[in-house]
Amino acid sequence: MTTISAIEHDLSLRIPALVSLWRGTKNSGGLTSKELKTAGSALLSLQRGLTGSRQLAGAGYMDDNALLGAYLLYYWPVSYMQTALAASSNPQAFFSLQHRPLRILDLGAGPGPASCALSDLLRHMIPDAAETEFTLADSSGKALALAAKLLQYKAAEGYSVKVYTHTVNLERGIEGVPGTDTFDIIVVSHALNELWQGDSDRIAKRCALLEKAAERLSPEGVLFLSEPALLETSRSLLAVRDMIVSRGFTVLSPCLADGQCPALAAGPNHTCHAEVPWRPAEPVASLAKAAGLDRESVKMSFIIAGKRTPDTETAAEPEKNRAGETVIARVVSDAMLNKSGRIRFLLCDGHTRFAFSAKNGDPAAGPAGFFALRRYDLIELTSPEIRGNGGNTAYGFGKDTKLHVVSRIGSN
Repeated sequence: MTTISAIEHDLSLRIPALVSLWRGTKNSGGLTSKELKTAGSALLSLQRGLTGSRQLAGAGYMDDNALLGAYLLYYWPVSYMQTALAASSNPQAFFSLQHRPLRILDLGAGPGPASCALSDLLRHMIPDAAETEFTLADSSGKALALAAKLLQYKAAEGYSVKVYTHTVNLERGIEGVPGTDTFDIIVVSHALNELWQGDSDRIAKRCALLEKAAERLSPEGVLFLSEPALLETSRSLLAVRDMIVSRGFTVLSPCLADGQCPALAAGPNHTCHAEVPWRPAEPVASLAKAAGLDRESVKMSFIIAGKRTPDTETAAEPEKNRAGETVIARVVSDAMLNKSGRIRFLLCDGHTRFAFSAKNGDPAAGPAGFFALRRYDLIELTSPEIRGNGGNTAYGFGKDTKLHVVSRIGSN
């Protein structure tokens, strides 16, 4: 079973609880046509408010029954998939958390999709973790009550879940989260972008919040940030990433180095996000169709980071354009067709972005998997053709080139 199949299976076990909570009854069966119409209309209002002008972002929409319901039936499963797939990109980041009761702090938790995803995924990744404590903080008490129910819904035999909730305005800090316990994971999913909107120093304020929260991170702990794959929200996350790296964090995934993000340096229209093809479960598929939304993939921007220690290795700046070299890089764009008839992808080695191209229909590139590459594939190139001029690095698929996909999110 692939990683994405396992995640989809775990999600399918939670969907009946989402439907039941939305209805307010024990009925967890499929949605009727009337219910689809009602929920689809609310979903369209929610979607429009969270994209474009984004007037609903940070506006307390979780306390609106119709919008919260649309979130439960549509965005909750999507957020669950985003969190689980992002976490699966580097399982090693969580291996040091074995043999202990895990403690997870979820800031801006909403109705708990990120915590539920981590609960399910880590139960498989860390089988010795028989107990997990979740501390959830959010401005909506209504959403937190739903999160607590969902986290405790049909807990696996032999696996204990404890949930503590706190109604907190994160713009006023995390002092509303009592206690002195440290946390193994601090997750902030789709919440940073809603804080201090419009403030010129919003990036610094978000970073300060994370630094304060990280004071309660265990030495081996993980800071897990996830945002929508919109241009603005993704670039804001990358700016936060650069700032926390400068203040003592090291990126465990998806970045290959801790230097300044090449996407930000490349210009205002450049971003960085993962995309994984997905055949959505019900009721997500029917609601997407009813609202006219495209949901053929899961997209997300994320950063998994840990505290830098004295023995943390820092990748050296690689030498450029050496014939016969081996290149390790991550795919950070869709396939693009240029005027000369070549298909190209943008790659990032953690230090710079550069093009990797092949002639459309190249008989060697096809079998090697070039045309099937997708965002966030980690690839290894051996003996690529040098095509760059001057200081501009660029590679082509040449007669001696070998391509190996080292890892692909969801396919492990």
